[in-house]
Amino acid sequence: MNQDNVGQANTLLQELPQKPKADLSLKEAVRQMQVALRAALAKGYSYQDLATLLNEQGIKISALTLKNYLPSGKRPVTRGKRSIRSSQKDVSVIQPPSLADTTTPETVETVDKTAPQAKRGRPPKSSAAKAASQAETGTATTSGRKKSASKKA
Repeated sequence: MNQDNVGQANTLLQELPQKPKADLSLKEAVRQMQVALRAALAKGYSYQDLATLLNEQGIKISALTLKNYLPSGKRPVTRGKRSIRSSQKDVSVIQPPSLADTTTPETVETVDKTAPQAKRGRPPKSSAAKAASQAETGTATTSGRKKSASKKA
């Protein structure tokens, strides 16, 4: 092969115009007609009306598919997984006073907003508090179970 021939072929390939697609997918067809379809919706036509008109023109589409391919714009269209917020610690620091001002001692405070929050309701009892509560009510337990009266035979 001659270097000149390769160079000429390369130039020819780079200068080729975009070749129009012979067959479009249904989604591509709706995308090409979206301005006209939105205008028809604004004129009061329903998705069902538009699907019927398109079917009469040889474009087989249901109203639901048309609605999915041509969103109304009320909510953003998302594809794939939703983004997950990265957990970043929000730390605010209170600076200690300068050495010249020692009238009120201050401490450095760190706040971690990503730390687990306490559940609503009563805080859990400690084992000592549980024992005291059981002693008051007379409901002592053995290995987590209440004692029950033994059955008589």
